[in-house]
Amino acid sequence: MENTTTCINCEQATVGKFCHNCGQKQGVSRLTWSTVFGELQKRMFGFDNNFLRTMKDLTIRPHVVINSIIEGNRIKYVGPVGYYFVMITIYILFMSIINVDMSEMMGTVSGTINSDATESQVIFQNKLNQFIVNNFKLISFLMMPFFIFGVWLVFKNKGYNFLETSVINFFGQAHPLWASIILVIVYKVTGDSTSFLAMSSITYLYLLFIIAAFYKGNKVWNFIKAIFSLILGLVFIMLFSFLLIFVIGIVNPEMIKGFAN
Repeated sequence: MENTTTCINCEQATVGKFCHNCGQKQGVSRLTWSTVFGELQKRMFGFDNNFLRTMKDLTIRPHVVINSIIEGNRIKYVGPVGYYFVMITIYILFMSIINVDMSEMMGTVSGTINSDATESQVIFQNKLNQFIVNNFKLISFLMMPFFIFGVWLVFKNKGYNFLETSVINFFGQAHPLWASIILVIVYKVTGDSTSFLAMSSITYLYLLFIIAAFYKGNKVWNFIKAIFSLILGLVFIMLFSFLLIFVIGIVNPEMIKGFAN
């Protein structure tokens, strides 16, 4: 039989690890650096050591994490959407700390690819880059459903619904940001624009790898289908973007003119 204790918060008699009256944890540890760090993690991010476990397992066995979430075990790992936004936040914060301008980095890449661009094209590209940087989280999140739909459509016969497929995509695009952080350091030191291109390559290669590994069947064929699914997602994004620009051009043409000039 469990002993009755007095809650340190509401001073009511209670039994068990948590107070039945106010929810305060019982038998709390003394205040140390370890407990402070643990509380900070829980209050800021809503997890204990789940983040480190998620990070480790997404590196060495991503299919286990994905299966665990889909099968209903949502305690062991950080959720896919939460992990995605935490990683984007860490990525943006890190770039700010080491003073790397994302729009400048994107502009360097654009200049390398389109070396013969006219002055007006360069101005337009710079405005577009700045718009993407200013709305990076929102744009990244809005692009996600198109990639998810592409994967779901290609692997529809595997029996997973749209939300289950989203687990693969959120984890698959979030986790490579650790590599992107390292490549940002390389860019900061060298100024080499290929670092940015490497970030995109690593992201898509990792996503292709976990898609191929997750679904049952021939892994080589899964990898080929995964490539097609990502291309399909990019096509959907382009079509949506053109449609959005067309609608804005009809509703508010001055906005398009102001962006282009």
